[in-house]
Amino acid sequence: MAISISVEPVNVEPILRSVAHIPGAVERAAHRAVSRTLKGAKREAGTLTKRRYTLPASIVSRSLMLKVSGLSGVMKSRGKRNPLEKAKVAPKNPSRSSHIRAVVVRGQGGVIRKAFRKKFHPAEGIFVRLHDSRFPIKKLKTVSAPGMVSHPEVSTPILNKIEHRIGIELLHAASSILTGV
Repeated sequence: MAISISVEPVNVEPILRSVAHIPGAVERAAHRAVSRTLKGAKREAGTLTKRRYTLPASIVSRSLMLKVSGLSGVMKSRGKRNPLEKAKVAPKNPSRSSHIRAVVVRGQGGVIRKAFRKKFHPAEGIFVRLHDSRFPIKKLKTVSAPGMVSHPEVSTPILNKIEHRIGIELLHAASSILTGV
């Protein structure tokens, strides 16, 4: 599963005209601005997913790939569903009689029937029995990184931040080129 967010700044002609007399300055300014905007959006994605989900923010930041070319940039998230044990699961060391409780989305969660924790290699994690018999069992997984980023509670603020930030970054990049920094 993949999700992509594109950045294409609008109303930037006046800013770019100010550095147009310098050879290669428009491309440098645009590249810097889009790159810095996407890096900020990547940090914001980690923060927002951490607020909504109990999974580590590093899952999202590792799944996001940035690509900048000229006046446009793309932020893509790719990844598989994450194992349930990466979310908030209690108890950590269950006895035979205790129930497994999991919370993936903050404020939501509950008991998973017929679930148990297996702690030895090769297959570690949270499993559930599919029937009343001992086998077969199935490893439980939760939401993927693209699924977390694509949720409206996460993606809408990221897009708003990108729209707000791109003009500021472009102005900053153009002024640093003009001052020779």
